[in-house]
Amino acid sequence: MNKRFVLLAGATAIVAATPAWAQDSNDTVVDGPVVDATEMSLEEPDKVSSSDYAAGDILVTARRREESLQRTPVSVGVLTSDTLAERAIVSESDIQVALPGVTVRASQNSNNLNYSIRGQSLDVFSNIRPGVLPYFNEVPIAGGIGGSSAFYDLASIQVLKGPQGTLFGRNATGGAVLLTTAKPNSDFGGYVLGRLGNYDLRYIEGAINLPIADTIQLRFAGVHHERDGFQRNVHPFCASPRPLFPIPSDPVVGPVTPPPAKGCRVGDVDRTGARATLAIQPTDGIENTLVVDYLKSGGSSTSAVLYSLDPTGAIPLIALTDVTPSGAPIFEAIISGFVEGAGGPPNAGAGTAALYRSLTPHLPDGGLAEFLPIQQERGPYTIDLDGPQDYDAENWLVSNVTTIDVGGGAQIKNVFGYIDTTSVIFNDVDAVPFGIDNNGFFPTNAAGEPYGRIDKFKAISNELQILGEGFNGQLDYVAGIFFSDEEFTAITGSDFFDFPIIRTIQINAAVTSNKTYAGFAQGTLDLSEISGVEGLSFTAGARYTDEKVNIRYLPRDLSFSDPPALQATYDPDQTRKFGSWSWTLGLQYQIDPDTLIYAATRRSTRHGGFNYFQKPVPGFGEDGGNAFRTEKVTDVELGLKKQGYIGIPYRFNLALYQSWIDNAQRVAYTLRGGAPVAITVNVPGAEVRGFEFDADLSPADWLKLGGQVNYTDAKFTDGLVSVGGSAPVLFGNYPDTPDWSGSVFADVKFPLTDTLDFSFRSDVYHQTQVSTAAKGPRDPITTLPSYTLVNFRVGIENDAAGWSIAGVLRNAFKELYYVGGVPLGQLFQVNTAVPGEPRTFMVEARYKF
Repeated sequence: MNKRFVLLAGATAIVAATPAWAQDSNDTVVDGPVVDATEMSLEEPDKVSSSDYAAGDILVTARRREESLQRTPVSVGVLTSDTLAERAIVSESDIQVALPGVTVRASQNSNNLNYSIRGQSLDVFSNIRPGVLPYFNEVPIAGGIGGSSAFYDLASIQVLKGPQGTLFGRNATGGAVLLTTAKPNSDFGGYVLGRLGNYDLRYIEGAINLPIADTIQLRFAGVHHERDGFQRNVHPFCASPRPLFPIPSDPVVGPVTPPPAKGCRVGDVDRTGARATLAIQPTDGIENTLVVDYLKSGGSSTSAVLYSLDPTGAIPLIALTDVTPSGAPIFEAIISGFVEGAGGPPNAGAGTAALYRSLTPHLPDGGLAEFLPIQQERGPYTIDLDGPQDYDAENWLVSNVTTIDVGGGAQIKNVFGYIDTTSVIFNDVDAVPFGIDNNGFFPTNAAGEPYGRIDKFKAISNELQILGEGFNGQLDYVAGIFFSDEEFTAITGSDFFDFPIIRTIQINAAVTSNKTYAGFAQGTLDLSEISGVEGLSFTAGARYTDEKVNIRYLPRDLSFSDPPALQATYDPDQTRKFGSWSWTLGLQYQIDPDTLIYAATRRSTRHGGFNYFQKPVPGFGEDGGNAFRTEKVTDVELGLKKQGYIGIPYRFNLALYQSWIDNAQRVAYTLRGGAPVAITVNVPGAEVRGFEFDADLSPADWLKLGGQVNYTDAKFTDGLVSVGGSAPVLFGNYPDTPDWSGSVFADVKFPLTDTLDFSFRSDVYHQTQVSTAAKGPRDPITTLPSYTLVNFRVGIENDAAGWSIAGVLRNAFKELYYVGGVPLGQLFQVNTAVPGEPRTFMVEARYKF
C-alpha cells in the first residue's frame, strides 16, 4: 500500500472555533485565574498580554498529565462544565452538535449508540469493540456507550481525535472520549438546576459539597430526567398486550407472558442517576478519590423507520408481504422455503396468506412496496410498529484514583475501575408492521429471564502509573502497567414472522470474555539545548498489549438446535490470543508562548474476536467462521495551535491527518443454513484523510464569535472480501462518516444592571450526507441526507446572588434529519433510519449556594 501523506492544503472562509475555550466559572478544569477574552479591554491593548490570555486556557489530560490545551500536540475538543450546563448537554447524542467531527450514530434506535471519529466506528450486530473508547474518570468503558448515559455534574468532557493506543489502550483507533466528574473541595456549597419543556420535559439536577474535615471532602450529585416520546405509533395494537397473535407456548422459550401495554408514544426518557465522591488526603503528597456512580434508565427507544427498499436482498420480503390474491402463491412459497426449508411448514397451505391477511386488515394490500410511500408521507415521527420499543438499563461505575508524590518531581498513580451494566432492549428491528423481525416480543421466558436483547457487561481494571521528570527537567515521562478482566453476556431473541403457523424464534446467546495485560511508556524530551532551537521537543512512546478472548455459546443459542451433522462442525467454546504494539513518535516546536506546531505518527490496533451473531464455526468470517482479525490503524498528523492579539484576542487550531487502515473490521448480513446471520469480516485496506479547523475571536468585549469545520475523505482502497466462503463482494462505501461537518456560533454577554447580566447564544450546525452501509458501492437507498440545525439560548444571571434563568430552543426551524440506521436491505430488503429530535424548547432555572 502506498502510504504517502497527502497534505490537504486550503483555507476556510468560516471563522471557526471550539467550545474548548475557557469559561467564567469556578467549576471548570482551568487551573489558575480565568481570563475570558470578552473581558479584555479593546481600549487598552497594551494591558493585554499573551500570558494573560493563556491564563484562561483549559487544562487537558490528553497525554495522561495536566497541560495547556494550546500547548498539547493532540487534536482535542473540550466541553467545560459551564458549556455543558449552558448548552443543556445531557447525553451522548448532544455531543455531535457541540463538537463537530464527532459523529454519534444511532443504529437500530436511540439506545443503540456509538461514537465515530475519523472514520472509526462499529457496525451493528458485529460484536466488535468501539474504535472510540469512552473513559470515566480515567477508567476505560471498553464495552462502549450502549444506551444513553446521563451527563450531570461533570467537570469536563474531552474528545481526543486520532489513534490513542499508546496511552489509552488497544481499540482506541479513532480516539477517546474522557468524562471527568466534578471533585469535592473544601468549601460547603452546591447547586440545583431544573428544566421544563415541551413533550412534558421534567429535568432536575443538583449537587452538594460537604467538607467533613480539612483532609476529607464529600460530594453528592443526582439527576432525574423525564420526557415523553416524540413518535406516535398508529398500529391498532399499540395500546394492547402483545404479541399480536396469542401463543400458549414456544418450543424454545417455553410459556410466555405478554408485556403490559405502554401506550402509543415511543421514545420516552426516564433516567435517574446518583453519584457519591469521596476525596481523602491523609498526609501531604497522598490523595485518594473514590467515585461511585449509579444510573437507572427506563422508557422506550426512538424507533427507526422504513427508509428504503432493496429488491436485491437475500430474503425477498417485498414479494412476501404482497398478500393480494395474485401475490398469495408467492407469499406461501417464500414462507415454505425460508422457514422450514424445501418441505415447508406442515400447516402452511393454500389458506396461509389469506388467514394472515384476515388477521391484519390494516396492512396495505401491496405489502412493503405500498407501505414505503405511506411511511414517507407520514414522516418519521408517525410510525406503524407491531413490536415493542421498551428499554430498561442499570449501570454501576466505580473509579478509585490514588496519587502518591514520591519526591524528585515523581508521582505514582493507581487507577482502579469496576463496571457493571445491564440493558434489556425490545426493538422492532424491521421498523414495519409486518411482523418480520422483532427483538423481544415477550418480557420473560419459562425461567423468568427477560426475552429481548439482553446485554450484560462486567469489568474490573487496574492501571499503575509513574509520572515524573528527568534530566534536570528536560524529560517528562509516564509509564505504567494495565490489567483488565471483562465479561460480556449477550442474548438476543428474534421473533421472525409473527404468525403462529409460520413463526420462527431465533436466539443468539453467548458469553465473551477478555483478559488483557499491557505495559506502556511515553516521554517528551526537550531538545532546546541539544539542537540550539528553543522550544523544540521530541515525543516517543510504545505500548504492548496481550489479550486472550474466549467465546462460550450458551445452551439457548440457536446453534444447539441444529441437526447433529451440522453441530459436529461447531465449536461452542473457542479461545484466541492477540498481541500487538502501539506506538507514537512526534516532534513539537513551541515557536513562542502562543504558537505551537507539531508532527506526529501513531499506530493503534483494534484486536480481533468473535461474533456471536454467527454460528460457532471455527475460522474467520471470510471463510464462514465466527472469528475476525486485528485491525491496525497508522496515521500521520500535522498541527498548528495559535493564540494572540491583533487588535482583538483570537485563537485557532488546525490539524491535517492521513490514516491507513489494515484489516478494517466490518459486518455483512446474509443467510447461513436458512437462518439470518451477521458475519464480521476484515476488509484488507482503507484510507481516511482530512483536516479539522477551529477558531475563536472577540471583536468586542460583549461579543464572541467562532466555529469549526471538519473535512473527512474516507474510502476503502482494497474492498473485495469473501463473506462466508462465497464469491468476493465489494465494500466500497464508507459508513458513518460525513465528508463535511461544522458549526458557527455567536455569544453575546453584557450587564443589564449592576447585578444582572444578559446572555444570548446562537449555534448553527451542518453536516453533509452520510451512508449507513459499507457493503456495496455508494447507494442512495442507504445514504442519509445532509442537514442543518439552528439552536438558540437566552438567559439572565445574577452571579452575586447565585441564580440564573434561561430559555433554550433546539432545532428552531424544524429540520427533518436522521442520525443513523441499519442497512438490513442486504438481508430483509428493508433499510431503516433513526430520526433526530424535532424542535424542542425548555426553560431552566439554576441556583448556586
